[in-house]
Amino acid sequence: MGKKRRARRSPDAGGSDPLREWKDWQDHQYLPGYWVGGKIPPFLLGKRPNRFGYLLVAGGIGTCLFVALRLVLMGPRLDWGETVSALLFALLQLGAGISLLRRS
Repeated sequence: MGKKRRARRSPDAGGSDPLREWKDWQDHQYLPGYWVGGKIPPFLLGKRPNRFGYLLVAGGIGTCLFVALRLVLMGPRLDWGETVSALLFALLQLGAGISLLRRS
């Protein structure tokens, strides 16, 4: 009896090769503009809901809580430029996290 061999999946066979995608990401992660135009890093392509979204939502909520605590403690002595930029950053984190958690 002969040995059973598993068929190797060629990269052009329609399926995706996670190791090849990860290597491609590692090779091009510092090239400006490489991930623009439809190429998405493999860690963001996971099934939905993507667990990375939970981290972004938690970070956004944490930033909002930090800003609220600063508003209560510092009151009128607060630097409003920092506060507005922190709130915009928190909204960006929340939006990105929710979009990753949304089922599509």
